[in-house]
Amino acid sequence: MAERSLPTTANRLSRLREYGWEERYISKSVGINRRLDEIQAAILRVKLRHLDEDNSRRISRARLYTEALTDEERMTLPKTANEATHVFHQYVIRVAEARLFAKLPAQLRHRYTGSLMSVHQQPAYGRPF
Repeated sequence: MAERSLPTTANRLSRLREYGWEERYISKSVGINRRLDEIQAAILRVKLRHLDEDNSRRISRARLYTEALTDEERMTLPKTANEATHVFHQYVIRVAEARLFAKLPAQLRHRYTGSLMSVHQQPAYGRPF
């Protein structure tokens, strides 16, 4: 166990443990996230039995989102190549202007948790290692 009595050490260890975040989604330093332990592995083993059903549900929801939002201009919706299948772990909608975000149905806005800054734009990755 690492010594956490010094505030700077505790802060650095916390950042290292969670992607280098000082605030959510903003990597100020390079960090990692490795949390798979025996308990999580056991839970995922059970969830694996439901993977096909869960993926089908995601695909169906993505199809509904695409149908509902296709006519919106200046919104970029996910695309899937004809020869491919996408299970949409995330259905990312890109909007050109913040006011377009307000046009999304309330249920979608409520669930929005995405990062406002791409990884390559994060402060931690703007300089060589």
